[in-house]
Amino acid sequence: MQRKYLRQLVLPFVFICFYSCNKKSPCIEGTISGENWEKIYLYSESRKEPLDSAVVRDDRFKIDTKNLKSQICYIGRDRNTVPLFIVPAPIKASLDITNGKISMEVSGSPEHVMFEEFNKGLRESKELKDLKFCEEKIKKAKQNSNDSLRDQLNKECRSLSDKYWQMVNRKTEQLIEKNQNSPFGLYLFYKRFVYFKNFYTQEKIDEIRHNYKSLGAKALVSLWSEKIEQTLTRFENSVVGRMAPDFSGTDTLGITKRLSDFKGKYVLVDFWASWCYWCRLETPYFKKAIDLFDKDQLAVVGVSFDSKENSWKQAIEEDGSHWNQLLVSQEEMSQIKNAYAFSGIPHIILLDPQGKILARELRGEEIINAVQKHIEN
Repeated sequence: MQRKYLRQLVLPFVFICFYSCNKKSPCIEGTISGENWEKIYLYSESRKEPLDSAVVRDDRFKIDTKNLKSQICYIGRDRNTVPLFIVPAPIKASLDITNGKISMEVSGSPEHVMFEEFNKGLRESKELKDLKFCEEKIKKAKQNSNDSLRDQLNKECRSLSDKYWQMVNRKTEQLIEKNQNSPFGLYLFYKRFVYFKNFYTQEKIDEIRHNYKSLGAKALVSLWSEKIEQTLTRFENSVVGRMAPDFSGTDTLGITKRLSDFKGKYVLVDFWASWCYWCRLETPYFKKAIDLFDKDQLAVVGVSFDSKENSWKQAIEEDGSHWNQLLVSQEEMSQIKNAYAFSGIPHIILLDPQGKILARELRGEEIINAVQKHIEN
């Protein structure tokens, strides 16, 4: 009788402990309503792989986050997830799933509140509403085959898009200033100054590194410190002034050649593909460069990312781009993009006769001007 009484006292206590965070221990303690879930997952921001998971018992769960740095995660299962700004603290999350849609209320993470308010402000901004309204008018003009009106609206939408992003950047910078000692501040810094940005000079890399490290200690203990450093280091390996990473490809006759084979001349390296419209628009400028400069001074090397050899050769014939052309394998392509830290094409680089990078991201007349500047000097 006494043992039974003790068991009745102990089991609820164990149950409460299992689903309650220690006052200082980082975790997510949550409840689920609306649907019966057996398991819940915590995903990274990319949502590719789960960081952790928890069994749901009596609509309650607990996920330990003590080994996770401050970051934005997604919580839920499969594609039914919502963002959660986690910090090294106990967080309470109440999830509701209604008609297959998930919503969540959070306490214990001030950064999450700021993150939600920031995104809500952008969604409800006049600038975004004006842009969406303009886009709807373009759809109607397209349906009515009104090309002149559609062209006019395209210009209007571009102007509205510029206004929207100016507003986003202004608000982001204001919040960075107000939250310099918060992971939320560093998250905004990453999105504003690092994410999808290119850094092709050491001076710019040093500037970004100095600015982010000037934020507070609490801000720096987050996943975005790692992301910023990874990004800067990746670009650092191929900035202007560094030696160009070497690689090989096969020419139109099937002969293997390396980029380093062209040392002794200035080299324009054109990363392109037959399916890339904007790449092929640069062809006249390469022809102009070849006509203007002595062949003993300048070599043009096209590096194609085509997967089909026939398409590559056909494009060369159509455009008359009969200079040094190399086709690289899909594996080599990935390695080149990583070594040179770029993702999109065209990407045009100028090298000196020793193989050192002189300029990057050249387009149009910039190609001619860059070659002329260095050859004349």
